Formats: sequence, C-alpha cells, structure tokens
Amino acid sequence: MQGPIFIGGAPRSGTTALWNALTKHPALMPREGYGRTDKELWFFAEFFAGRSRRDIGRRTHPLDQEFAKEAVQFIDGFMRWHCAAPGGRYIAALVDNILYTEEILRLLPDARMLLMVRHPQENVWSLLNAFFSGFIRKAKGADLITDEEIGKAVEIWRERAAIVLKAMEGEYGPRVMVVRQERFIIEPEAVSRQMLEFLGEEYHPGVAAALSQGVINTSFPPDKEPSEKSFMEVVPVMAPGEREAFFARTRAELIAHPRVCRVVREMVGSEMRQLGYEDLTDLGGAAAPAPAKVRAGEIVQISVVPNRPSFAVDDLVTVRVVVQANQNISHPSVSYVIHDELGERLFGTTTFDERVRLPDMPAGTQQTVEFAFPARLRVGLYKVSASFNSVSLPGYVDNVLHHQVEHAAEFRVHFTEGHPVHYRFSVPAEIRSFVHSEQGTPAAG
Repeated sequence: MQGPIFIGGAPRSGTTALWNALTKHPALMPREGYGRTDKELWFFAEFFAGRSRRDIGRRTHPLDQEFAKEAVQFIDGFMRWHCAAPGGRYIAALVDNILYTEEILRLLPDARMLLMVRHPQENVWSLLNAFFSGFIRKAKGADLITDEEIGKAVEIWRERAAIVLKAMEGEYGPRVMVVRQERFIIEPEAVSRQMLEFLGEEYHPGVAAALSQGVINTSFPPDKEPSEKSFMEVVPVMAPGEREAFFARTRAELIAHPRVCRVVREMVGSEMRQLGYEDLTDLGGAAAPAPAKVRAGEIVQISVVPNRPSFAVDDLVTVRVVVQANQNISHPSVSYVIHDELGERLFGTTTFDERVRLPDMPAGTQQTVEFAFPARLRVGLYKVSASFNSVSLPGYVDNVLHHQVEHAAEFRVHFTEGHPVHYRFSVPAEIRSFVHSEQGTPAAG
C-alpha cells in the first residue's frame, strides 16, 4: 500500500486545481459510496498545530514522542478507511500542510508532499481579492486596500515560501516535490507526468485533462465579479494562447495597482528573486519612482491628561490617543499599555476588547480616544505605549496593525499619605472578617 499524498502551499497558489486533477486518477479517486471527497482534510494540520514548539522540552520526552507516533498512526488509519481510494491511498490538500512538512515527513515515512508556489505579486493580489479575504481585508474594492493589509497577505506567502526554498535546496529529501502554479497551467501534460512519476503512480491522461480544462478557484473569472460563487468554478483556458492570456489578465490588474507590487517587492524581493520570479511592475514599461511609504493609519499624538508633575494614588489618569487615517480604514481599534520603570507591561486594554465600536475613518480624518483609570500604583515613573489597529473578528484572526508607538508619554505617581501601595499596583478588595467561638465556628451576629 502506497503512502498518503499531502498538498500544501499559500492560499490561492493552485492547491485546489492540483487536488482536483490528481483525484481524476483511478488509483487516487476516493472509492465510490464510502470514500469522502473533501479536499480540506485538516486532521494532521490541526494535530501538529496543537503541539506548540514552545513546549520543546515536552516534545523531546520519549513518552511524548511515542504519543505523537501513535496519534499520527491513528489519524492515518482513520483517513485510509474514510477518505482513501480503493487501494488505501488518500490525498490531504489543506494549504496549511506545508507548515508541518518536517513533522509529516518524520512521522509518516511513506508520505509524499507536493508543495505549491506561485509568483508572490500574483498570489498576494489574488488573496486580497478572494471571496474569503475578510480575514485580511476590512473593506471591499481594490482602491480601499491598505498597505498593512497587503503586508499581512505577503507574510502568509513569505512563511510558506521559506519552506519551498528549503525543499528546493534538498533539506527535506526526495519525498518532496515543488510544483509551480504557472507551469502546471501552461504545461499540464509535462507536469502531470512528472508528478505521477514522483508519486509512484502510472501515467493517466485524466490528470492532464483536468489541468487542461481550465483554472480552478480563480479570484478573477472572466466577466464576473469576485464572489463566493466563483469558488471551485472552472475558468476555461484550454488553448495555449488562452493560458498565456490568463496570466496577461492578472498582470494587467497588477500593473494597474503598482502599490500592491511595490509592497510585495519591498517585503519579499529576495525570496522572489531566489524563486526566479520577475517584478511584474517592470512589464508595464519604465518603473515610476516609488512613492514614500505611507501607513494606512497612524498615531499622531499620545498624551497624559491632566498635564501635571505627578499624581496621587486614586487620582484619575487619562491617556489620550489621537489617530489619523491616511487611507480609508474600517473597524478601527485603539489600545494602550502602561509600563513600569523596568519596562514591564502592567495593564492596558483595547477599544475592541472593551466592545467600544469606533466609527470607520475615511482618509484624511482623525479620531481621539481616551482611556481613564485611577492611579492605584506604587510610587514611581510610568510610561505609555499605544497601537492603532483594524480588527472585527473574535480571536483577532483578522487583525491588521497600522501603527504602534512604544513609551511615547509618561507620568509619575507620588507617595500618598494614608494610602501606601507596597506592590506594583493596588486592586481594591472587599474585606470581610468573622469572630470565631471556642468551637471554631463563626459567632452569631
């Protein structure tokens, strides 16, 4: 029985098209009537994600290593029974598989991995415009994309590109194959033969035919707006000329939005060159001078009010933060943190955590947010930091940091007669006492 096949890469890099093509092979098609046809089989990725590398001490313990081995064997058996082809081979194509390449190869010695990679400027542009881009974007419309949102999409690509580069250098050995998205679209026959040989399967024309039918799950179907309806839709690009036209459409979109290409180039220009990708803005003729980088939003002032030399314990301290939108910003959130003289973070909060909904900010507008708290702190000097974000979903899964300023303001707390604070800060407590009888029970009344 041959081992499982894992497909991974960045979102929008072509993993769906690759999975769809491979499942057309009779030896890889889930068995009819029982085999599941899900692409996003998440079991392995979820297991490895829950084993934080911060707990490295536990992970090197022999008992833990045995646990990992047996847990993976259990998941593998489950997948072979519920998700596999008649011969017991299954394909798991969750994009995040790439993040656990090392763990998968170590614990599943018969596994094979196909790592997808796509031109970073194309990949980022597609990701920003995908129907599920809400975890990155806060507003619809290409002109409303902020530099910070572009940067968040670039970080997703960069993390995965680092693993692709390691694979290309041979760090993971012969059980990993890198597949370029543009190549399997332009040369489906050659790529199909190469992949099937790598996987140890006989060549079958159905794989190349599936790749030849068109581009799957693209953000830009011809004559359609990006929407959830485009998911798993096949965009016909069958003839070689049509395939080149597909890339030309994407490049035309990018040339029309050079700011996206500029941010990508600034952040991952080195990785882009190592992978052999050219800067697509060069296709538009002579490159215009790059404008100075402007944050979508920034903190323009942090102050403590009232402005006085020091505060007594229980005096009300107000941290005032003024933020400015340089581009349209939706779901803004402002936070503050108080540090002691050693730099330790003592306390703070965010408007998002406090469920204070700030209004969206059109470009060019400012907003003032104030945080007030009693100075229940021991004598000393305190510093204030603040940040300006966009966030709307629980767990901060769609958080975008616009600007963060450390130690931008400060205030002092002086000794207050009759109210000493012996610890870092004072938290009021309700105090109750009881008088006990000789028997050890509280006396009545």
